[in-house]
Amino acid sequence: MPAHNGVPRYNRRLALVFAIVPFCAAHAAPSANTIWQFSQIDGQYPVSGVTVNRAGAISGTTQSGGSATYGTVYRLTPPAAPGAAWTEQTILTLSGTDGFDPSAAPYEDRTGKLYITTKIGGGNPACVNNSGSLPAGCGSVIELTPPPIGSTSWTESVIWQFGGRDGNTPLAPLIADTHGRLYGTTALGGKQGDCFGYKCGTVFALTPPAAGGTWHQAVLYSFSGGADGSRPHAGLSMDNAGNLYGTTFQDGATLACPLTYGCGTVFRLSPPATRKGAWTQTTLWNFAGGTDGANPFGGVVLDSAGNLYGATSVGGNTLCFQQRGCGTIFKLSPPASGTGAWTETLLYTFTGDTDFDSPQAGLLLDGAGTIWGIATDGGGTHFGGVFHLTPPPGGGAPWALQQVLAFTSTTCGYSAGNLVPGPGKADTLFGTQVYGGSVACASGAGCGSVFELSGAGFKH
Repeated sequence: MPAHNGVPRYNRRLALVFAIVPFCAAHAAPSANTIWQFSQIDGQYPVSGVTVNRAGAISGTTQSGGSATYGTVYRLTPPAAPGAAWTEQTILTLSGTDGFDPSAAPYEDRTGKLYITTKIGGGNPACVNNSGSLPAGCGSVIELTPPPIGSTSWTESVIWQFGGRDGNTPLAPLIADTHGRLYGTTALGGKQGDCFGYKCGTVFALTPPAAGGTWHQAVLYSFSGGADGSRPHAGLSMDNAGNLYGTTFQDGATLACPLTYGCGTVFRLSPPATRKGAWTQTTLWNFAGGTDGANPFGGVVLDSAGNLYGATSVGGNTLCFQQRGCGTIFKLSPPASGTGAWTETLLYTFTGDTDFDSPQAGLLLDGAGTIWGIATDGGGTHFGGVFHLTPPPGGGAPWALQQVLAFTSTTCGYSAGNLVPGPGKADTLFGTQVYGGSVACASGAGCGSVFELSGAGFKH
């Protein structure tokens, strides 16, 4: 698997096809359909999940494909009648100078604008990529404005080009506060540490211009690669007080880990008390690589009581990935007094058999307290699938896992993006598959697909 800026990316391939087709899952109870299959020209390899707005329109990104092969941003409009086909529009075909390799779902604001991050490219000459054939830049943030009435063309604006010290290689989706300020992470870059020849990652904010003009970027925190962790791959969550919560994939206080370069952390960034003050970083949990797991790819989600839930991609046992472990689901509870150590509860340890392994996406909490997620492997077919976890009566652990949807073949591929609920109160979830689709790309797998899962019991 080739790498750019030190971060692996998926291989490129080719294809053709679109339409609603029966999904390849094993279970009869939920209804699962592939609502879009990508061809090379409209994109391929949707590594991220999707964004669903109130009208039910789905927006997402593909890591490559498009006329320039640098990736696309797409929009799926729901059918006017049940059973009819979804309509797809390629909103943006990336050129490389505006960005390359979008690996995260868009953020959609209240006006319908979309904001995406691209992993590399973007045009900043401060970052020269490993191959002279690739566009310069450490990644970018792009704003897409919906077309005016009577037009179908979206307006693209590159609102930030990363240059290294302000961040490098953003892999995660953005979130926003009530003032329209955007927050995100970069897996590399910043001002601290040495992580395989690169700085160790950042948390950043982008403030919109008051009236015209340019956006302002600020690095809220640079990771050192020590006890505070390194390489945040996932996006952030925000509580009502404006605190930001996230994970780092590597490093932390425990270095002797299954992947040998640190087990990762869960962190909090607290806003400054004064306007120009510094944000305060607190490491809430250091993974030890044993029963509690290691190396979280996904972020954490909050419940109404302030508890955090997340997944580790390995650890928990020694059954998977050359004895590195199959991954875990964990809960972190804040101290009752407001100060002191957080408490970790191990909710579930995957075994790599019918219960899947390697959950790399973030989790989803429904209104009944059920945890929903996607695993990238296991499930008896080694393509992963969708699961949910329900708490035992009276609380505690372990939670009960149910396999909701098993991906069964290379035409179905595997999923690395988050599950997203549909609009309203419908029991509908949406997701993507990196290699999904029934028509093969160059090496035999599909170019990727978007699926709809109905009737699985999701409670809004």
